[in-house]
Amino acid sequence: KLNGTISEEKHSELNLNLSIDAYIPDSYANESDKIELYQEINSSETREQLLIVKQKVIDIYGKLPKEVELLFKKREIDILSKIAKISSLLEKSTSVELVLSDEYNKIRGIGNLLFESLLPYISFTKIAYRNKEFRITMNKLPTWVQDLSNLIEGLYNIIKNNNI
Repeated sequence: KLNGTISEEKHSELNLNLSIDAYIPDSYANESDKIELYQEINSSETREQLLIVKQKVIDIYGKLPKEVELLFKKREIDILSKIAKISSLLEKSTSVELVLSDEYNKIRGIGNLLFESLLPYISFTKIAYRNKEFRITMNKLPTWVQDLSNLIEGLYNIIKNNNI
C-alpha cells in the first residue's frame, strides 16, 4: 500500500510464440483427447503441475513422440520465463533475445553471476547492458530449444539464490 492506495506489482504476460514444431499428432491421440491434453498442458502453472500432466500422458498414451516432447518443453519455457523474471523473449530468424527484468539490477555482483550462468553457452550467446536492461541474445543452433530452457533455468537459479 502506498499513500492509501494499493500498488499492483507489474506482471508482464510473456507471449511466447516460439517457432517450435510442437503438437499432438493424430497417431498419438484422437481429436477429443487432443483438446483436453492441450488444455491440461496449457493450464499447468508450475513445473511440478506440468510434470504430473506429462507423466499422466505417458501412462495413458505411452512414450511421447518428439512433437509432444516439444509441446511440454515449450510450456516449460513459458513457466520458467515467468519465474526467472524475463521481461520479454523475442524469437528472430537466427536468434532468441531475452530481456531481463529490472530486478536483476538489484542483485549484488550480477555481472559475475550472469557470466557464470552463461558460461556453457558463451560460444553462441551475447549479453549486453543497455538502457538499464540486461539483454541476452542466443544464436539458434539445432539444440536451441533445450539450450534456451537450460539458460532460463540458470537465470531462475540466480533469482532464487538471491531471494528476489
